[in-house]
Order: sequence, then structure tokens, then C-alpha cells
Amino acid sequence: MTLAVVVSLAGFFVALAFVLLWRLQRRHRRELSDRDASYRALLEINVRHYRDIAERDARYRHLLEEAREGVVAVVDEHLVFANPAVMKMFGLTRDEEWVGKRFFDFVAPESRPNLPAMRGERAPVSASPERYEVVALSADGSRFDMEITPAAMTYQGRAATQAILRDVTDRKRAEQALKESEESYRVLVQTAQHGIINIDAESTILFVNPATEKIFGYAAADLLGRKLTMLMPESHRHVHKMGIERYRKTGVRHLNWEALQLPGLHRNGREVPLEVSFGEVHRNGQRFFTGTVRDVTEREHALEALRQSEEKFRSIFDFATLGIYQSRRDGSLVTANATLAAMLGYDSPEELMRKNLFEIYADPEVRRTLLERYGDAEEGQGLELLWKKKDGSPIWVELHFHAVKDTGGAGHYFEGFVHDITERRNSEAEKRRLEGQLIQSQKMEAVGQLAGGIAHDFNNLLTAIAGYSELLLGELPPDDPRRSYAEEIRRAGERAANLTQQLLAFSRQQLLEPKVFDVNGVVTGIETMFRRLLGEHIELRTRKASDLWRVKADPGQIEQAVVNLAINARDAMPDGGTLMIETANAWLDDAYSQTHMPAQAGAYAMIAVSDTGIGMTPEVKARLFEPFFTTKERGKGTGLGLSTTYGIVKQSGGYIWCYSELGRGTTFKVYLPRAEDAMAEAPAPPPPAAHPGSETVLLVEDEPEVRSLVQRILKMQGYTVVTAANPDEAIAIAREFKGKIEMMVTDVVMPGMSGRQLAERLARSRPEMRVLFVSGYTDDAVVRHGVIDQGTAFLQKPFTPTVLARKVREVLDAPPDHFKNS
Repeated sequence: MTLAVVVSLAGFFVALAFVLLWRLQRRHRRELSDRDASYRALLEINVRHYRDIAERDARYRHLLEEAREGVVAVVDEHLVFANPAVMKMFGLTRDEEWVGKRFFDFVAPESRPNLPAMRGERAPVSASPERYEVVALSADGSRFDMEITPAAMTYQGRAATQAILRDVTDRKRAEQALKESEESYRVLVQTAQHGIINIDAESTILFVNPATEKIFGYAAADLLGRKLTMLMPESHRHVHKMGIERYRKTGVRHLNWEALQLPGLHRNGREVPLEVSFGEVHRNGQRFFTGTVRDVTEREHALEALRQSEEKFRSIFDFATLGIYQSRRDGSLVTANATLAAMLGYDSPEELMRKNLFEIYADPEVRRTLLERYGDAEEGQGLELLWKKKDGSPIWVELHFHAVKDTGGAGHYFEGFVHDITERRNSEAEKRRLEGQLIQSQKMEAVGQLAGGIAHDFNNLLTAIAGYSELLLGELPPDDPRRSYAEEIRRAGERAANLTQQLLAFSRQQLLEPKVFDVNGVVTGIETMFRRLLGEHIELRTRKASDLWRVKADPGQIEQAVVNLAINARDAMPDGGTLMIETANAWLDDAYSQTHMPAQAGAYAMIAVSDTGIGMTPEVKARLFEPFFTTKERGKGTGLGLSTTYGIVKQSGGYIWCYSELGRGTTFKVYLPRAEDAMAEAPAPPPPAAHPGSETVLLVEDEPEVRSLVQRILKMQGYTVVTAANPDEAIAIAREFKGKIEMMVTDVVMPGMSGRQLAERLARSRPEMRVLFVSGYTDDAVVRHGVIDQGTAFLQKPFTPTVLARKVREVLDAPPDHFKNS
């Protein structure tokens, strides 16, 4: 082989080696490039994977934190994780309150044995997760119902339990309420008086209650699964079938099944009148009907009886003794009976019904007020109302009414029952008037007692004033300038005494000297006096009955009473008029006494004093006889004139009445009881002046001023005076005094014991002792009804020394049987 060939071959193999090496290098570079791309792709996949894991962990963490249900992780019974819902559920505020604590610390002791899964024990595998209901404990110790759903897990390489916690307190309460409600409805259905039936859309009976069995005579087992038409008569089955068929096709009920009146078919073949009501129920996408069935046999019988008796009740309505009507709110009358028409003066109920109730009320506003007060659903009982008749005359009625809904339920009408009480109202008005008279009389009695008490106390003071002023005048020489002072004191005392006499007259406690006399003589004396006193602008007329009955009274007091009435009449006619004084016999019957309390029926002599003056209002008339009440100007009247007259007449056993209208004058009528006694004899001559004495006198007086004065007066007359301030002292003196006591002067009214009781007490040990009673008023045992007891010595305060000395001498000088000690 030549060198050229070798060189050529060597060059060829070198070239081939370079080609092969180049191709190997090229493939190696390609492989390195592919591997780098793979590495880069793998790196990107890992980055995305870890990013997804982080995002998923964030989502899980967010879900756990925002979850409404509690989530816990438990390792060896200790809590290692709890989300915020758990903390809220148990009332925890910080993680430190649960970290490291046992899970069972938050479970009630009685529920702990029921949670084996929370101790790491594995429950048998089941298709659904296990749920446990336990009683949980809040941080504050309160208890609530909790549901636990546990699941096994691994936590940081350790076996753990994850649990979902739910507060099911509200659900448990709702379940209990539902259970109780279902039980209540079950009892209600089973005990209902009405039948209850459930059917489906094919009219198949699904349920009946015991009442349904009773109504139709079938047992429940005989009805369930059967068609409802078996409980209907043949004549009504087609109606029901048509309704069911229409409903199945359209969903619209053909009939209004609410409160239908239908016949039912009893097992024995008898038709039963029923009231049926059905309603639609949807359950699990299907339609059912539930209905109530009521046997109205008794009601139908009652309605039939009512229809049969309608004519009878109509007759009762028309001829009832009470007025009966029905009216609407607007006052229009729906019906009225003949009694009401006659009561109101109408010829027929039809004529009355053309009227409106607002026209029948005397005041239409009264009916409007009643409508507002009682409304539509109330009733009014015993309302006393003023209506008017057809002719316009008033009639008082007692109304009983109640509101009733009309048959359509659209409104109300009123049923009223009317009773005519006009006569009763008139009698009640008269009764109220008499009660007013009685109250006025009782008031005057009370005022009289007050006035008498004031006069009594005042008389004690006046006794001292009058007595000491007279003693002072007796000691002063005629030319002594101080006599004028003493005279003024005495005159003031006399004026005050006159005032107390007027008060005593009003209170009927003055001392009277009754006699039988003719009142005409009193009127004649007044006529003579008044013709001089009355001016020319007043005309005085008298009319005296010739056969006037005599009366027994104090003539002077009766004269004073008539003079007071005449003066009052004169003052009531400032512009002139006529004053009439007349007498007549009057017989007051029972009817008069019943309407003029407290007058008694009987025979009376009447004195009437009338004027044509200004009259008086009812308000003035009501206070007419009150002491110190006057309508005159200040300084022109004391207000005691008429009150004095009232007291004189009452004390004389009579009655006084006033009749007056404003602007039409006034008439006073005085009634004095007729006397059967003989006429009084001529008055006795005045007693002689008293002469001095030497007897011993026991003086008993609780007023120091009066006691001192009487003691001084009696000593000046020569008597020996032993004084006592009260009855107890008098009894002690009478027991211890060794000498003879010829006389006792005692006040009548004293604390503890009256003067009469004292006299009766001392009469046992000193029967010979005379007694003189003194008093500022006479409404006691000494003076009864203003008349002195026969044989009783009495002296009324105030008195002068002369009067006292004369009375003491008179009692001491009288025969033994002339005065009694008690």
C-alpha cells in the first residue's frame, strides 16, 4: 500500500473522527439544553405547588376563624386548637383560657361517659359521621346543649381528634316545643266535639277522629282507605265528585267548601244534617284536604221550633208591657212594638217607625253621647233618659239596650227595652225635695244647739256684768260722775241680753209663759202699731178669720215672731207694695205632712204674712232661717229676725213655711197647734219688793264670776252663804255642815253631775231644803220643750240682783208643797 493511500486513509479517518466528534458534541449540547428546560419546568411546578399550599392553608385558616361552628383539635384529651366560634360558644375571651385545658372540663359530668371518641377511642366505622349530644359548661358555669361531630386526625405526627361543635340549645327547645305542640294538637283532635277528616285529592279518607266515628256510626278502621262519598246520600255524591274532578284538573275548587250545609249518611241509613268546612293542605308536593264536620241536628230542631213559635213571639213582642225597638246607629227604627208606640202617643208602630230616635230624645246630643260612651259592642242598663211624646210633652224612660250585629255582619243595630218611669221620677223628685227639707231641718237643729250653747256661756258673762253694774250703781252717790259709766255698762249688758234672748228663741231654749189665747188679738195689736210705722208707699191689709181656733203659746213671743215677719216684708218692698196679714183655720192632712217634713197632720191656726216685694232666689230661700244670714246692707240687719221667728214657732210646737219666687213676692205661713184649754185669766199684779233674810243658802256654781256675784248679792240681803264650785264639793259640804241649810241655789248644767241630779242626791239627807235652779239656757231637765215643770223654782240668766233677791225670797216664803226639790 502506498503512502499516499495510507495518508489518504488516515486523512479520511481523521475527518470522519472530527465529524463524529462534532456530531457527538452537538447532541450533547442538545441534551444539556433539554435537561435545563426540564429543570426549569420542574422548578416552576414546585413554586406553584408551594404557592397553592400556602393559599390553601390561608383559606382553611380563614374558614376556621370565620366559621359559625366551633372546631377543636384534641390530643390526649387536651385542647391544642380552638377557633373563635368555640371561644364565643363557651364565653372565653383569651386563648390562655383554653390552651392546655382538658376538653372534658367544658362538658357536664353526666355527659362525659358518652364521648369515647374524644378520649381517642375509635368508634366502629359507619357510613355517616357519629354525632353526640351533650350538656356543655360555659366559662361562667351556665349549661347549654351541644352537638359534637368527632373525626380522627394526625396533629404534628401524633394521633389526635378533630371535632365540630354546635350549640343546639335553641333547636332542642324548638324540638321540645314542637313535641308538646304535636301532643296538644293530638289531644285536641282526639277530644274535639266536631268530626275531623283528612282526605287526599282522590277523595280517599286518610284520617278520622273519634267524633267522626260517633257522627257517622263507623269505626275508624271501616273508613280509612274508603271514599268520602260513602258518608254522603246518593243525591249529593255527584256534586262532590264533580268538585273533586274539577279540582284535580284545574286546581280550582268548584264549590266554596267553607261552612257548607250538607246532609251526611249514618251507618244505619239515616240522614244527618251537617255543617262542613274544608281547607287545603300541601305536604311533600301533594295536596290534601282537612275538614271539620259538625252534627247540627239539635240546631235544626231548634230552628224549626223557632220558626214554629215565631208568630207566638211576635204576639209577645207586640203586646209586651215594655216598649221594645230595634234601631240603627243613625237613629232610624228597624222595628217597634205597639206598647212603645202607645207610650209615646203614636197611633201605630208604623207611624212611630217613620220617626228617627234623634227626634224622640228631648236632647239629641244625649243619644250622640251614649253612642260615644257605649260603642257598638257594649250594653247599657237602667239609663234614665228624657224623651218626648208625639205632642211634644216630656216623658221619662228607663232604657236597657245592647248592640247586636246584623245577619250580614256588615254593621250593628241596637235592641232597646223601654219603661215609662215618669211617675216614679216625679215621686223621686218629691222625695229629694223632702230629703232637702229634712237636711235643712237637721241643719237648723244643729245650728240651734250651737246658738243655745253660745247664749248659755254668754249669759254667765252677762249675769256678772249686769249684777256688778247694778251693785256699783247702788254704791255710787247720785252726783258721782262715775254713775254715767256704770249706766253705760248696764245698758250695754241689757242690749247684749236682748241679743242672747234672740239666740235662745232661735234655739228654742228661751223661757216661755204659755197661755191659751186668740191670735187675732195679736194681729190687731200689730196692725195698730204698723199703721204708724209703715210709710205711705206700703199698703197694710188684714184679713182675720172670725172663728179662728185658739192656740197655747207665749203671746209675747208670737207677737215678736209676727212683727219680725212684717218687718222683713216691709224691707222687701223698697219701692212700695202691699203687706197682707191674715189668719185662718187650717187642717193639715197626711199628704201635706208627707210633703212638708217635719210637719204633723192636725188642726192649726194659721197666720200668713205676704208681700208683693222682690222675692228671693232658691239659694237665698235655702238659708233663710240661718242665724246671722242676711241679704241686707251692712248695718241694716243682724240676720237674727227670721231665725228668731223660726225658733219661737218651733218652740211653740208649730211650723213655718216660706213660698217665694224672684220678682213675685213672698208669703210666710205660720201654723200653731189648736188648743182645747180655756182662755187665760187676767195677769197677776207684779210681785212686791224682796225683803232681807237670815237663812243659810248653799250656792253651787261652776262659773267663778257668777258664783262670786251671787254670793255677794245674797250676803247683802242678810243670808249666810256657803259656796261650792261643783257638785262634789256641795255633797261634801251638805254632809259635814252641822247647821240647817234652808235653801240651795244651783246651776243646772255643770261638769260631772247636773243640778237636778245634785238636788235629788241631797234630798235624801236634807229633805226640808228648798232648791232654786238657775241656768243660761233651758234645754235640760228643768225646762222641757220650753215649758217649766210644775212645782220647780227656776231663774234664767242673766238676772239682776233685785230679781235674784226677789226669787230667793219667793222660794223661801212659799208653802212647803208649793216648790218641789226635784
